[in-house]
Amino acid sequence: MRATRPDYILIGLRGFLELGILPEYEEIMHAMTVDYASKALVHLSLQPSSVGRLFHLWKHPRAATMWTYDWVRSFGYEFEIVPFDDAIDAAMNVDPSHRSTRCCR
Repeated sequence: MRATRPDYILIGLRGFLELGILPEYEEIMHAMTVDYASKALVHLSLQPSSVGRLFHLWKHPRAATMWTYDWVRSFGYEFEIVPFDDAIDAAMNVDPSHRSTRCCR
C-alpha cells in the first residue's frame, strides 16, 4: 500500500539538500523508530494495569533538528547551514526546471 500523504520533512530535506543548504532550525524533533513504538505498545497492551489509562510515547532524549545535520553529513552530503528565512527564500525562488521540483509537479 502506498502512502497518499506527502512526507513533508523528507521532501523539505531532499529539496534543501539539492540546493546545498539546510535551514538553521532549532525546533525539537520528536521522532522514534517503529520498532520502539511497536514494542512499547505491545508491552503496554499486555499489562492489566494499563486498561483505561492514557500513555504518550516519546523517545528520549529529544533532539534539536540541527543536531541531525552531522548525521546527514555522515552520508556524504555537503551543505551550508543558512538562516531559516534565507532557506525558505531560496526554496521559493527555485527555477521550475530545477531537479528539486520533480516531487511537486
